[in-house]
Amino acid sequence: MKFDIVVIGSGADCYVAAIRAAQLGLKATSWSASTSAESASIKGCIPTQALLRSAEVFAVMRHANDCGVAADNVRFDAESLIERPREITDRLFKKNTVEVIWETPR
Repeated sequence: MKFDIVVIGSGADCYVAAIRAAQLGLKATSWSASTSAESASIKGCIPTQALLRSAEVFAVMRHANDCGVAADNVRFDAESLIERPREITDRLFKKNTVEVIWETPR
């Protein structure tokens, strides 16, 4: 594997740096010494934003009847809520052609 830039870490600043480098035409990778389940991009800001958006949509849907929109039995799916941030992160890296290398510490 040959890269123009290797961003070490998977926190908010790290994945933003890797994505921006790729947008500027560099072959970029984000390397993390933690597993994907432990990374900040999975447990940090992306999930927070995803959960806040889901909560906002849920709240709006619960009060949809007030606006004349029938929305009975509004509920959330916990499994989907957990998976959504992972999908968003994967899509961000894939869209920007950033290769992610997860390596578990020895």
